[in-house]
Formats: sequence, C-alpha cells, structure tokens
Amino acid sequence: MGSGIYEEEVNPLQEVGISNEFTRHDLVEISPEGRKHLSQYVWDIKSLLKVDSWPSPSARRYCKHVLEHGCNGVHLPGIVRRFTDGDMDSAREIYGDCTMDGFVAVGFVIPFMPESRRIRIPCVLHRRFVSKRITPQEVARLPVVPRTPALAALSVMKERVPEEIAFGVWGSGALEIYTGLPYTDGISDLDVVVARVSIDEVSRIVELADALEKSFAVRIDVEVQLKGGWGVNGRELLSGRDTILVKGIREVKLARREDLL
Repeated sequence: MGSGIYEEEVNPLQEVGISNEFTRHDLVEISPEGRKHLSQYVWDIKSLLKVDSWPSPSARRYCKHVLEHGCNGVHLPGIVRRFTDGDMDSAREIYGDCTMDGFVAVGFVIPFMPESRRIRIPCVLHRRFVSKRITPQEVARLPVVPRTPALAALSVMKERVPEEIAFGVWGSGALEIYTGLPYTDGISDLDVVVARVSIDEVSRIVELADALEKSFAVRIDVEVQLKGGWGVNGRELLSGRDTILVKGIREVKLARREDLL
C-alpha cells in the first residue's frame, strides 16, 4: 500500500481519556443479567427515551420483551454509538456516582416494526454487561445472503475489495448478517467502513461504490476509519474541501483535510 491515511499521525483528532476498546458501529452482545437490567430500568431514564415518542403502550411492552428475551430466538446485539454528556447524566441516574470509562453508549433496533414503525432504543450500558464485541470487519467476514439490493451489492463489494484492506459493514446490513433477522428491505442503504487505506485506495473503493449504486439501485455510504476511532465520509475526503466533518466516539468536529492525509 502507499502512504496510509490510517497510519499517519492525526494529532488534532486525538481524544483524551476515551477508551479505544469500543469504536462506533461495533456490535456488542449483552449478558443475560444485562438484558434483564435493560428491560427493567432503561424506560425510566427521561433523557434516553421520551414517553411521547412511543406510539402505544403495547409497542412499549413488545420492545421491553424483545430487549430481554430476543426475537425469533435471537438476542439482539447493541450498536456502539457516540457517548454524549446526556448519556453521562443517564449513567449516573441509573448507577449512581461513576466515571465515563465504566460505560458504553449503545442503541438497539427492533427488527419488526410494531404499528409500521421501526423503533430505535438508545441506552447507556455498564461494561460489565458486555459479553462480546464484534467489529464491522468481523461482520463482513460472515456469509452474506443477497436477500435485498443492499446485501446483493455487499456480496459483490466483498469480492472486489482487496483482502489486505480492513473492510467492514455496519448499519442494517450488519444487523441482518449477524442475527439473520430481516433488518434490510428493498430501499435500505448499505453502510461500509474501511481502515488502514491509502488515499488512492479510498478513491478506488468509492469508485466501486458508485458503480454498484447504479447496478443495484442502492445508496452506499463509505466511511474511512482513522486513528482513535474517528470516521470520515470517503466521498468528502476525496472532495478537495479544506475542512471535513469527522465523527468520534465522543464528539463530532470539523478537521482540516490536510491533517487527515
């Protein structure tokens, strides 16, 4: 490979005091104790879940049941998301006095949509409840059934991206691959992430994504993972703009393009 944008020092984007153990888009399996905890306590945290966002009490009961007991015999993994100041307030409300390093912010997506609505549930989880971490790259190595346009495009993309590139999948595609539940449909996007790549390799992967978008009539978002778990949109990285939006496990900020290359 050429000069790797992943391998370069990116000093303006170094995070202080944030563990690199989890990164955005990781899937995490939850222990039985953790699933029970979520079912019993997460609903009482006002900053996490607004009561008026729920369509009905029956949907609420359904989601509580799925969080603890799973769906069609499958326990749902959480998705690691950005940790906010509000999440810290929620963690203290649930667990008392604590520090950020003891927790991970996750989200759960209920695969079947009560009352024609897909429900996403944000939670703050104590790390002791996490029994397994699965990276987007590990998910991408699992078998893919091309049931929908997004997964069909992913099947082709996996064949064409060089093996030496750390290629991963996240979002609804990752959830379907990992659980076998029908998270994607005919209009689902495909979300992929690449790491340890040169700018030339990013260009080739984005070109491949552009071609597959036309072939499968599906939108494909390519994220480039940098040091410290920061992510940047591949097309924005190639756009030539002076500043680019970067997303981390703790915050979102604008960075100078020259500092990323």
